[in-house]
Amino acid sequence: CLFVFSAVYVQITTTREQSHLFHLATRDGLTELYVIRHFRLIMNQIVREANIRKEPLSIILFDIDNFKQINDAYGHPAGDMVLKKISEIILSYIRQRRPFREIDFAARYGGEEFIIMLRKATLKEAAWGVAERLRKKIEETKFEWENKTIPVTISLGVAAKHSGENVPDPMVHRADAALYKAKRKGKNRVCTERD
Repeated sequence: CLFVFSAVYVQITTTREQSHLFHLATRDGLTELYVIRHFRLIMNQIVREANIRKEPLSIILFDIDNFKQINDAYGHPAGDMVLKKISEIILSYIRQRRPFREIDFAARYGGEEFIIMLRKATLKEAAWGVAERLRKKIEETKFEWENKTIPVTISLGVAAKHSGENVPDPMVHRADAALYKAKRKGKNRVCTERD
């Protein structure tokens, strides 16, 4: 009986440790979103699946406007608070509690840049709408640090997978170009690859 109990305890402990290590390896420590290298693995798989099923797939790439000025004016802990709060908003805006084939994914792309993958989402009808709601929500959210309100806005680029694309890179490049278009047009806006 003691041997069986010990074996079960070791198995449970090992499983928990493996799960914890996997979480540490795949999640950003500050935001709890996926790290980009793990997100890329997921994205590659989902692009292949979308091709096989002939389903739409879109991504949103965005960054925080004037983030360096936030860090310079309020300090890096305030910047970290902004990143955490934006991550919480992202998680509330993507569809998580659904069957795996419909789950959306988000990652911290680097620094103050984020990427969201929307399954079964067309460019104009679905992805642009999610991006615009996210932009408005962040603009309207009160970011406070040491009794000071920090104005925060984001610029977003949206792109969709084109027919025959077997890898996500072209779609990511188009979203990146759309993001920079949003920046050039004055920030705090959504641009798509077709704008």
